[in-house]
Amino acid sequence: MEDKKRFFGKNLQAFLDEYNMSRIDLARRLDVTPTAIWGWVNDERLPRIQYINKMCEIFHCTPGDLMNEPKPVEEVQADVLLQRIAEMAARLNNDGKEKVLTYMQDLSGRFLK
Repeated sequence: MEDKKRFFGKNLQAFLDEYNMSRIDLARRLDVTPTAIWGWVNDERLPRIQYINKMCEIFHCTPGDLMNEPKPVEEVQADVLLQRIAEMAARLNNDGKEKVLTYMQDLSGRFLK
């Protein structure tokens, strides 16, 4: 259980960063105190399953994505990667979308297999 707690905090913080969501915002969405979120992120305790399930809805992930050691990038499946990229792109303004397209074109010229 200690490993799960250790990975949960890191994974939760990574999702908060990815979704540009504060701990207070998540606390409001889950109807818990910010102190509860602090405890989860800092590996003090694990949330109840109902909160894990709600976080999975919010972050479009599985319980395993929150609880387990993150996979190395080379093991992330293309469909999962595309889904994550699409979810993030949907939240960008037009300037951000243009920058992403330019960056992707640059990457495709340098890193395609």
